[in-house]
Amino acid sequence: MSTPKIKRLYYSIREVSERTQVPPDVLRVWEKKFSKLCPLKRKTGRRLYRQHDMDIVLRIKKFKDEGYTDEHIQSLMGSPGRGYGRRTREREEKIPKIQKDVFFDDLYEDLKEILDILKM
Repeated sequence: MSTPKIKRLYYSIREVSERTQVPPDVLRVWEKKFSKLCPLKRKTGRRLYRQHDMDIVLRIKKFKDEGYTDEHIQSLMGSPGRGYGRRTREREEKIPKIQKDVFFDDLYEDLKEILDILKM
């Protein structure tokens, strides 16, 4: 019997870079340019990427490889751009609640998955 692989909740920027073949400095720039890419940040400033964030990185990379402009990628992904290096107060106020909800939803699902594995 093979052991089911448990996916991780969070990945470091280095792990995302290795898995997606996108350099960490490019990931940081994309985070500023594309509002859909919004990894969690610890108090220390370290980024925590979820699988959803990694999927977004791969979509952006695919569009870039196909020659799309940043503005076109933003429209294809259905989100307005944030503007390079600019954060609005409204966005900063919304992030903590969204992060908590996503964190606890992911944690709940992962705990359910672990419990199912243990019941086998």
